[in-house]
Amino acid sequence: MRMAVLGAGAVGGYFGARAAASGMDVTFIARGEHLEAMREHGLRIKSIHGDLHIRSAFISPADQIAPVDLVVLAVKSQDTEEAARSMGPFIASHTAILSLQNGWTTRTGSRACGAGTGRWQASRSSPPGCLPLGS
Repeated sequence: MRMAVLGAGAVGGYFGARAAASGMDVTFIARGEHLEAMREHGLRIKSIHGDLHIRSAFISPADQIAPVDLVVLAVKSQDTEEAARSMGPFIASHTAILSLQNGWTTRTGSRACGAGTGRWQASRSSPPGCLPLGS
């Protein structure tokens, strides 16, 4: 299964890293110094459930990839519409989209699909490319 994680911060980075560690082909889509750090050093997860160090494909939103089987949309809610517009090139008729929104308050998104809520504690107080996660 091929997966793209759009928003490779605390939420998308964690779930994408766990999927990659299980053998899935995962491409992480990020920007800024976090993207550059992951390209240079990989993605490091520090978690009470076990630490990971992932070497994978790390690309910017402007880079192109072939359609994938699953897109994990894990951007902050204020970036949802822009992120949704950028997904076109890697979506095919078989592609599933899993939204793991960070602060689900976007009216457009909540009208478009049923929304459930959950809680996941994460921190970005560490260096770019390293995600310390709670329970």
